[in-house]
Amino acid sequence: MRLKNPMCTVMWLVITVFLYPAARAQCDSNSIEVLVTDAMQQFEEKIMQKLQVQHMAVIEKQADSIKTLVYIIGNLLARQIEIPNPLTNMSSDLQHQSHTNREKYFDDEFHKLHNSNSTKEVIEKLAAHATNVQQMAESIKNLQIQTGQLNVGIELTSVKNESIERGKQNSKDVIPESCTTLNINATNSYSIRPARDVEPFLVFCDFENNFNLGGGWTMFQRRFNGSVNFFQNWTMYKNGFGDVNGEHWLGLEKLHVMTRSERHEMLVILEDHEGSSVYAHYDSFQIGSEAEKYKLTVGNYLGTAGGDSLSYHNGNKFSTFDQDNDEDDSNSCAKTYIGAWWFGYCALSHLNGQYRRKGEHLETQYHGVIWYRWKGSSYSLKSTKMMVRRRSG
Repeated sequence: MRLKNPMCTVMWLVITVFLYPAARAQCDSNSIEVLVTDAMQQFEEKIMQKLQVQHMAVIEKQADSIKTLVYIIGNLLARQIEIPNPLTNMSSDLQHQSHTNREKYFDDEFHKLHNSNSTKEVIEKLAAHATNVQQMAESIKNLQIQTGQLNVGIELTSVKNESIERGKQNSKDVIPESCTTLNINATNSYSIRPARDVEPFLVFCDFENNFNLGGGWTMFQRRFNGSVNFFQNWTMYKNGFGDVNGEHWLGLEKLHVMTRSERHEMLVILEDHEGSSVYAHYDSFQIGSEAEKYKLTVGNYLGTAGGDSLSYHNGNKFSTFDQDNDEDDSNSCAKTYIGAWWFGYCALSHLNGQYRRKGEHLETQYHGVIWYRWKGSSYSLKSTKMMVRRRSG
């Protein structure tokens, strides 16, 4: 809204300065414009009535009002200091004056107006100032619009950040608890999150129908070429080592988290150097906590692996060369047989033993990858897979 009468412009600005901040909190932009327009029209009518009186005494009686208007104009101009982008249309002498100098400038202007014998001169002077004031008002309005846009931008950024955080939380929520809860049935590596109190971790999910036992198995041990050294310390066996897409040990702590609350079954697949494969299935499998030294608990055996070579280790604690938890007080089975296992006195199976390639796999006397019930103690196997799966019933 632009007023043709410069004096009205001044009045409009005065009203806007005093009324707009209070009204803004309760009204929208259309309501504010109506409010200002009505007030301005009433104010304009009163001022024009005053200006119709030609006697100088009347002007003098209005001196305080005029001075107030001049000071308002001065204060508005002085507010330029707080505005980030200075008005380019304001005269350079006012732009570079201090607040005190500006007040002095407007005092001088007031005295000139007060001593003037012409009402017309008063109006012209105020109109001249009104032009600058109008420019100031437009810049303030633009600044308010920019500020509003900035606030909207900040709010949108905040919403975006909240959405990202919510997305991160949701992404954690949708990570499957195990290989059996994946939405796809392709053998590959995936992240799982067995419990909310642990971070997701990578596992290899086997969906092959091994020995008609179905898929959805989580692999926790795999050996096939000797590329990974399994003669590791307690910390390494606790946290895991190797690559889940190759030879690896998933980690005792992960196995504990996976099996502590839900019932699991275990599948062991063995292969010899002549190309034959067999399996050993256990209908329950659980690993205790570190405080329990990751004690092994297995159920009933079923399979083609020549017999059960793991139940002998049922209830045993895990041992490494730096933590001897076996039942042989006179010997460290982990050190003697170069590996790590749930040793007793010492083993009927030891799938984490020293790897031996073909031609070196015979006459090992337990110094190898051993499953006694199938190949005896002097035959080191070519490959092994140890996998767990959550039971549905």
